[in-house]
Amino acid sequence: MRRANAERPRRVLVIDDNEGVRVTIRMLLESLGFQVTTAGSGEAGLRQVRTQAPDIVLVDLGLPGLDGYQVARRVRTEQGGSVRLVALTGYSRESDITAARDAGFDKYLVKSADPDDLVAGLEEFLA
Repeated sequence: MRRANAERPRRVLVIDDNEGVRVTIRMLLESLGFQVTTAGSGEAGLRQVRTQAPDIVLVDLGLPGLDGYQVARRVRTEQGGSVRLVALTGYSRESDITAARDAGFDKYLVKSADPDDLVAGLEEFLA
């Protein structure tokens, strides 16, 4: 697996209502040199985007309350293209992918048990 650039560690925010997913992704990305914070809801995630200026935000689409699509739209309205948005979800229908693209996501990854799949999906952001 590739490591984050040591000169400028990438700041990643993981927004997922499943604590196990948040912890697992945080541990994986931290082991690769990323600075990782997490949020358990869309509202908490938006607050962190505003205050922490992450480089990449991994967002579960099926969040209760403010869902991932709404999070992406608000981030794009408030931050423009300054942050990379990655949908990380169990949804895999073509309509879900289209809706995520329309909401402003840069990348769409389906949740998998294989951590290498996540890292491979983020490769373009690791440079």
